[in-house]
Amino acid sequence: MLKQGHVGNLEMFVLISIYTSVLYFYSLPAILGEKVATGAWILNILLGVGGFLFFLPLGFLLKRFPGRSIVEIAGDVLSGPGRISVMVAIASFYLLEAAMFARTLAGSLTTTVLPHTPTSANLAMIFIVGGMLSYVGFEAITRTALIFSPFILGGMLLIAFLVLPDVNTTALYPLLGASLQQHAVAAFQFTPVVHEVLFVGVVAPYLRQGRSPLGTVFWALALATVVTTFVVIVIELSFPFPGFEFVPYPMLQVAKMVRIGRFIERIEALFLIMALVAILIQFSMVLHNGILSLAQGLKLADWRPLIFPWVIIGYALAFIPHSGRDVEFFVYSIWNGIIFLSVGTLLPLALYLMALIRGKKGAVTVGKSN
Repeated sequence: MLKQGHVGNLEMFVLISIYTSVLYFYSLPAILGEKVATGAWILNILLGVGGFLFFLPLGFLLKRFPGRSIVEIAGDVLSGPGRISVMVAIASFYLLEAAMFARTLAGSLTTTVLPHTPTSANLAMIFIVGGMLSYVGFEAITRTALIFSPFILGGMLLIAFLVLPDVNTTALYPLLGASLQQHAVAAFQFTPVVHEVLFVGVVAPYLRQGRSPLGTVFWALALATVVTTFVVIVIELSFPFPGFEFVPYPMLQVAKMVRIGRFIERIEALFLIMALVAILIQFSMVLHNGILSLAQGLKLADWRPLIFPWVIIGYALAFIPHSGRDVEFFVYSIWNGIIFLSVGTLLPLALYLMALIRGKKGAVTVGKSN
């Protein structure tokens, strides 16, 4: 029987920080600027606060059932049919997310570093790497995130600091940028997508000692919010409004502005490696979450036989959208926000309320093999 190892708070802290920062390598800073103009950095802080608030129902649920995944908790609270229903909802959610993110990443590779490579080849490479990381399991993914964390999070800060001498320090005014109502609407729309941490509920059995992840999620989101807010401020100062809302891949453009003497001139090459590693870590978790939740719902001892069919289905679904740009519009749409909110917050909230009503509560358990 093949088993996944267990991870500690540090590994989860790093993984959540990277997982929730990936969209900033795409066009998210420009999208924030489009919604609230020069107040994009304030909106980014609201996203961090909202991310933790939206996580609370899942956090309280996991605290009530330590060492149990959300799929297993559904079986405890609602019996077998409930477990299957939650399994289908979460597995379908992550399959859709994997297909969307793979198509977006494939389009980004085509427009930046691999212009002559067919989209189908880029998609195949993405799913193969994601499938390989899923095969080695959750512990290996978190170790990979831990090893690369100084390079990724530190690299984001380094690029931002290096470009500071060339920025326009008056570009943040007016500070609010838009009305409070616009900030509130945008925060409600984007928070479930940007700071989706439902995967914590899927991998809960692999957290050491069955601890509640509330504190870990709070500090991880706090770190990610601080780093990304500083990056958004630097982007705003580098491309004064209304310019930055029209800049594709703003972080890449900021990296291209960095010049360190005559020898180190193209730091964007390091940025591309940093971004690619972070995105593959996030994508492998999305892929693994769907496979793992399916195995938990079916009570399988090993998730690995599910990888090949899951990758094939995801690869096929990624071709349905007309282009990666269409997928990007959908990712930041209100409809996608509702999907993320429903599965990531309302579903755990419903399970938590049902557990309270029925008086269900779990004892501390440590790890499973699936």
